[in-house]
Amino acid sequence: YYNVNKKVLFTTGSISFDQAEITDDTGGRGRLNGKISHEYFRKTRLDLQLDARNLLVLNTEPNFTDPYFGVGRLTGRATFTGPIDLVDIQIRAATERGTRFAIPLDAESNRANLDFINFVSKNDTGSTVEEEKRFEVSGVNFGMNVTANPDAEFSILFDRVAGDIIRGRGNGAVEFLMNPQGEINMYGNYTFSSGDYSFTLANVPSKRFRISEGSTIAWTGDPYDAQIN
Repeated sequence: YYNVNKKVLFTTGSISFDQAEITDDTGGRGRLNGKISHEYFRKTRLDLQLDARNLLVLNTEPNFTDPYFGVGRLTGRATFTGPIDLVDIQIRAATERGTRFAIPLDAESNRANLDFINFVSKNDTGSTVEEEKRFEVSGVNFGMNVTANPDAEFSILFDRVAGDIIRGRGNGAVEFLMNPQGEINMYGNYTFSSGDYSFTLANVPSKRFRISEGSTIAWTGDPYDAQIN
């Protein structure tokens, strides 16, 4: 929950914020400027800018539907513009202590089998069928450019049912993009200072590997095709 500590101006066609101070329940702060315009609360449009300082901006439980979840405490700037049914959200920020951000590559499924491995029949002529991975998202064009530091924990969940998870802390700059159709792209590099990888494969017993300091993970678009070194 957020508290707004300054007056908000209501007019016939808008709701305006002028240096409105926002606080969360844990002491994070932000300042909100801009307005929400509407025609009798229809055809609503946003033109807002939020400057945050250690503000709680994400607090969602693990699930199999969202493209990301966790606890996010950020210092930086966010803008919200456009019509409410096609809003553009842009975030540029740095992580703060207490951040735990997870990208579930197994979202939309709750299966024990590993669907990122393709088994091909020996009689297959070489044709393959690619599964297009999209999330049910509408009305949002989302961009987040985050500078991470070791105070934040970062996880990639390949298969939570099997326990196939990379988890660690480190430094990096990662850009996360999602369009209104739910297509996701990621760009950037992340260098681990610590972490571990719980690896599973079919009926092979789970193995846990320590991630060496200096190991990297890089994205060049497809979040499911990260280069891990």
